[in-house]
Amino acid sequence: MNMAINNTFAINKVGHKLLLAGKNYTNNDNFYRAKESYSIFKTCNTWANSVLKQSHLQSCIWTAFDFGLMHFYE
Repeated sequence: MNMAINNTFAINKVGHKLLLAGKNYTNNDNFYRAKESYSIFKTCNTWANSVLKQSHLQSCIWTAFDFGLMHFYE
């Protein structure tokens, strides 16, 4: 699964993820530039779902909301 997640991040010339400085909710989280863009149809939940699918783990056909996935992993 790590490879599926890492393949979604944009990286710089030396292979490091691109941190979006000052875009965090708290001091305990970070946001990074992605290869693709966010939209109402491609949310963090659809991103997580697609990574689970690529890793052959339980996933939904499509989910814009967390409850579609959470019932698998509660």
